[in-house]
Amino acid sequence: MSLLIAALMTAGPLAANATAVTFDFTGTVADATGTYSSLVGSAITGTFTIDFANGTLAPNGGPIGSTGEIGWGSQEIGGSYYGSPTGPGLVFSSTATVGALVYSSGPASPFLNSSSVEGVWGFFDDYYFVASENQETSAAASTGTGSGFTLNSARPDYPFTSNGLPVLTSDSISATGGFYTDGNANSLGYNITSLTPAPVPLPGALWLMLSGLGVLVARMTARPPHANQSLL
Repeated sequence: MSLLIAALMTAGPLAANATAVTFDFTGTVADATGTYSSLVGSAITGTFTIDFANGTLAPNGGPIGSTGEIGWGSQEIGGSYYGSPTGPGLVFSSTATVGALVYSSGPASPFLNSSSVEGVWGFFDDYYFVASENQETSAAASTGTGSGFTLNSARPDYPFTSNGLPVLTSDSISATGGFYTDGNANSLGYNITSLTPAPVPLPGALWLMLSGLGVLVARMTARPPHANQSLL
């Protein structure tokens, strides 16, 4: 039993150290155009996913999560439009649901794709966290889609952690997001009311260990009182 518990404890960080980090958000639609115009005032829910492993540090910037005036950033740009290969994935991606409408960033387009996450110093002793992505499947203007969100806080309450992950502080100046489709013919903007880390699913190996622990506990409780042999 003790060996199994030790293995279970050491397996815990597997989920916490996952490269991509996802946040759940809620909000209210503040403005919209095109076919989305009727959704103003509606509730919106969705996710923001950040994966710094897919990006490179912005030139002339500081380390991710730093709070200096030069700011910091991680970006990914690729596709045949730029004459460069499609990268391994997006630095930032999102999903959003408003009633029957569902938006999803999708995989990086081989024609044109860009995504970035930045920490930007403002001009009024404030700081911004900015994440965005856009995709185009061809040179036709109507194929563009994109999304993003921005958090703004007064220093010293920065809108991001030392790891570069977003934080909706209690004194946030603003927290907004949006997405567009069909080359920006249809767009939707919203105010963010909550932003929380999404639950991290347990790895398959951890589920197996939990199942094994349950079996051992069941065996121990079923043994007769005079049995004293060790199970492990």
